[in-house]
Amino acid sequence: TSALSDPSPYVRESAAEALERLAQLSGQQPSFAPPPHSLQMEEPPAFAAVQKVLSALKSQSPLLRRIGRKIAVDNLAKLGGEAVPFLIDALTDDSLRSTVAKALQEIGRSAITLLLSAIGHQNPAVREVIAQVLSNIGEEAVEPMLKILKQDDPLAKSGAAMALGQIGTLRAVKPLIACLDHAESLVRRHAAVALGKIADSRAVEPLIARLKDSDPDVRWASVEALAVIADQSAVEPLIECLKDTDADVYRSAQSALIKIADSRSIKSFVNALGDENPKVRQVAAFALGEIGDARAIKPLISALEDTNAGVRWRAAESLGNLGDQRAIEPLLTALKDENVDVRWNAARSLGAIGDDTVVEALIEALRDPSTDVRWNAAEALGEIGDSRAVNPFIAALNDDSMKVRQSATNGLGKIGKKAVHPLMSALQDRNRYVRDS
Repeated sequence: TSALSDPSPYVRESAAEALERLAQLSGQQPSFAPPPHSLQMEEPPAFAAVQKVLSALKSQSPLLRRIGRKIAVDNLAKLGGEAVPFLIDALTDDSLRSTVAKALQEIGRSAITLLLSAIGHQNPAVREVIAQVLSNIGEEAVEPMLKILKQDDPLAKSGAAMALGQIGTLRAVKPLIACLDHAESLVRRHAAVALGKIADSRAVEPLIARLKDSDPDVRWASVEALAVIADQSAVEPLIECLKDTDADVYRSAQSALIKIADSRSIKSFVNALGDENPKVRQVAAFALGEIGDARAIKPLISALEDTNAGVRWRAAESLGNLGDQRAIEPLLTALKDENVDVRWNAARSLGAIGDDTVVEALIEALRDPSTDVRWNAAEALGEIGDSRAVNPFIAALNDDSMKVRQSATNGLGKIGKKAVHPLMSALQDRNRYVRDS
């Protein structure tokens, strides 16, 4: 084992390999029993060997680290409960943490008592590992952790909440709901995360109440939990979260609403199109397109006249998703909007609806100053496949944009025989993607 500290990496690797082979030949692992740091007791002779084996984990050599991890886990795990205090102490070392966690995992049930005593560790990374190990132990750890939730130590409560959430036991729902009112935001946040993982409907109303928490991390965790539970009663409170000043809360609320949205929430999103906050109106327009209910057609057509360009282009996009012909005339108007994003979304949506009455307007859009508009107009014309687009497509083969030329080439291919000669010319294009098309 002394060779594990040799200056030469080759010697250290050979020593580690030799230790591994000796262990395999003997059928047993050497006893490396570390004492708890908090106890006054004589250090066992083998303790130095443990330290040397673990030092291999910090080696510059990947091979030595790999061998060292295996030896460390095998030996320390075999010691059982005797090794737990040392292992918990070693969790504070970033370079050792994953290996030590594996050893604790292998020790399993005999580590429960000491792991529970350390679940309130000051280091959040250590608490997280301990919570993970306890959650993997499972049901046997539930009852003592439920008792910890009733204790005063906020760090221990947050650690227990993490573990109980990962286990997913329904017995933890009521105690975790109680933790949502704790004075410490750390406890409230971990309780919200845990309730999201358990996903029990009893948590919906308490989590909705936390959407107004003073701590943005708690609000974010509550939004995330409500997204998992996906209860329709959370839709309107989550719409209000779109006004949150914290960017993470806003983004999570946006994602949650898209996930939860279905035909039952049409009214809430239609009402949100009239909100004074443009961010709320944008998300509402997008959500209505995702839901795909025809009742959203008229409100979305009205939203094409919104003063905010973001709302208008979201409405144009959603009308394409709905594919209703009632949107054709309003989208043709939007094709001339002053905002480029509105115009190209209108072009794409007209292609998605696929009515041949829009061909002339899309041909005109091939001359738009914006590359994105011309590209989406070419894509839309290709989807419709009307022969009136042949000559405009031929002209578009000289467009400055490779995307436009490629879409024009694809469009000619969809039209058929009338496009053969132009396609032959496209074989000479300077861009290989156009030639490939």
